[in-house]
Amino acid sequence: MNERDDRVFTRGMKVGFGALALGLGVMFFSGKVLSPALAGGIALGIFVALLGLILIIWEGIRD
Repeated sequence: MNERDDRVFTRGMKVGFGALALGLGVMFFSGKVLSPALAGGIALGIFVALLGLILIIWEGIRD
């Protein structure tokens, strides 16, 4: 067997996990760190995190 075929995390899954972490970070930064909570930042964080989660699921199903 080729070792490349046994990889668990594909490039798309790595991007998905990165987007999920970035979205959660933006959500936390916008809601907790900034003194007036920015609703637009929280919404952007939710959107990026959901996009990452969808990408992770898509890559998992595709294999």
